[in-house]
Amino acid sequence: MTPAFRDKVLLLDTREKLKSALKELFEELRKQDRGDRSVSTKGVIQALGIERVYEQQDAVEYFLDILEKVGPDLAEVFRGTMRNHRTCSENHKSHDDSSFKSLQIALNSRDGTYRLEDGIQSYFASTELVGDDQMYCEDCDEKRDTIWSCDIHEYPAILPLHLKRFVYDRWSRGFVKNDCPMDVPLQLPLQFQEQEQQYSLYAVINHRGSRHGGHYTAHIRSSEENKWYCFDDSRVTQVDESKLKGSSEAYLLLYQKTSSVARVEDVKEEPRMHTAEAGDAVDAGGAESELRYHLKEVQFGQEHVLNDCKSASFSQSGRAHNKPQLEESIKNATRKYAGIKINHVLDIGADLNLRVKEHVSKLRKTLHQKHKDNRPYYVKKTRKIKHKNT
Repeated sequence: MTPAFRDKVLLLDTREKLKSALKELFEELRKQDRGDRSVSTKGVIQALGIERVYEQQDAVEYFLDILEKVGPDLAEVFRGTMRNHRTCSENHKSHDDSSFKSLQIALNSRDGTYRLEDGIQSYFASTELVGDDQMYCEDCDEKRDTIWSCDIHEYPAILPLHLKRFVYDRWSRGFVKNDCPMDVPLQLPLQFQEQEQQYSLYAVINHRGSRHGGHYTAHIRSSEENKWYCFDDSRVTQVDESKLKGSSEAYLLLYQKTSSVARVEDVKEEPRMHTAEAGDAVDAGGAESELRYHLKEVQFGQEHVLNDCKSASFSQSGRAHNKPQLEESIKNATRKYAGIKINHVLDIGADLNLRVKEHVSKLRKTLHQKHKDNRPYYVKKTRKIKHKNT
């Protein structure tokens, strides 16, 4: 982690299990003036409830899980704000904001080296939503063909980029890994809405192997020495930054602001996105934004079950009772799945499907209770009242 995050952890005064374990870990690391021995992560592992330590787990999933559990104060350094723009076919424009903690970058190449800049450009490219994927326009009071786009409205102090190496293959009906080399730049300039921000690479999480088994390593730049080190279990060695070029194992990239030195204290507390729990009246656009944000969290956390819905094959699973809400939620809340015609709920493994259903169902019920009058695509059920003859 960055010095700012480390200092924030060391200042914690809490008895919460995970936060306390993190503080102890960072205190041990600070004492290691000389790298003659490794530091145990047993306390953090126990706090996270990990029992099978030798079983491969997804690094991005646990990264987001830790950010969720440490609370907003510590996770704030990773939080950015995305602005979502919509323009309907009648040229009515609208936008809403949503929070994000990382960006998923698709690897659209299996031949040759893929440029990170191209992946970022593809992520923020405009999408045309037509036909069954039309979006509701408040000004028109009906669904319209829509041009959807997004950009970064508030830059995070730390920007994690998740490289989507595991994709769903419709022919094998399973996930395969894309091992194409990635050109990882040490400096990453971003510019949205005439607001430019420079980022500097400080860590790369690497994965070697398949989805079912493999090995994680990390390349981390020392903020004090400006040197790169490779962390491979308990072994730490200095490496040249050229090792980062054309890597086919890079999985999670961590960039930090260069202008603000990514200090947690400098991160402004922005008004948080309205949620159903906030008790405020949220319009249709706000509810849609909330759905999009939570569905992305599902997308990150549930082993990439939604990563490549564009190419996935959906079977007639027979579980149609969640179809209307889940179908509309996915089609209207995420541009990544534009063009999909979902006949039934996702059928990519019963266990993963169940977890996605439960998450979306819980969110749907909460939003429906608070905003049922504002959501035109919710199915309104009518009751037939039988009168007894007297």
